[in-house]
Amino acid sequence: MKEIIFLTILISIFSCSSKDNSTSKTDNEKNEITVKKITNADFEEFLNYLDFIEFPYQTACFSNYEINNSIDEELILKFADNKLEYPYKRIYTPRDFEIVLFLSTADILIPTIRTYKLNGEIIDSEQMFFGYCGGEPGYYHTEYIQIKSDKLITHSDSTWTNEVDEDFNDIPNTKKLKYDTYDFIINDEGIISKKE
Repeated sequence: MKEIIFLTILISIFSCSSKDNSTSKTDNEKNEITVKKITNADFEEFLNYLDFIEFPYQTACFSNYEINNSIDEELILKFADNKLEYPYKRIYTPRDFEIVLFLSTADILIPTIRTYKLNGEIIDSEQMFFGYCGGEPGYYHTEYIQIKSDKLITHSDSTWTNEVDEDFNDIPNTKKLKYDTYDFIINDEGIISKKE
């Protein structure tokens, strides 16, 4: 009986140690691929305030956002384009640059995607909402984005129009819908371009 227990323990130890070795090697290989060296201490501090979005991430004209108010304004201004935008979240990428989703203030919060070199220098920036969200008599517009990965962002917008009378009432049978979808690609250099 003692021999069976000893043999069982011995097999368990050897099988666990070989699993651990292969797992460690795989984890180390992954870390080598995704570890990036941020070369600017302020930029690293800025990035550390931001959580990563989860793919697929979706937002629309009137979405609610939980914003981290603990980021120092001076630190934000070092990496923002202007005082009217606020960093919201990071978009994970294993490539040699960083991606940040900003929100700019207007009648609604406008998402902007910005890519940075590892030293904090801006590579590219693209505003994701183009039109006026909301409506008035005879017009209503909404926009939506879906971030599918660190390489692909899809923008969709819908515009409903119709004729109105002098009292701004809808005229029957004049309603039209226009729907557009655009894909934006972030290439390996961090350049954001509209896919044609």
